[in-house]
Amino acid sequence: MALVSEIFEGNRINDKRKIRAITLMVSSDLEILPFHPNDFTLDNPLVREIFETGIWVMKGKETPNRDSLNPVHSLSY
Repeated sequence: MALVSEIFEGNRINDKRKIRAITLMVSSDLEILPFHPNDFTLDNPLVREIFETGIWVMKGKETPNRDSLNPVHSLSY
């Protein structure tokens, strides 16, 4: 699961540390990939794969058009 938020700094180790406790409370089977909005772009091969094969989960938002991806997306629950 990709989690996009401005609380992340772009350092995967530090960013995973920020969400580790919550992730473990939910399920240790979840693999959460934290992204800062500036890093969640189609230039990133992993983001492109997520965008092409993943399911967009965002409360109150429609799935964005791939050609007009705005890198500033976040989950708001």
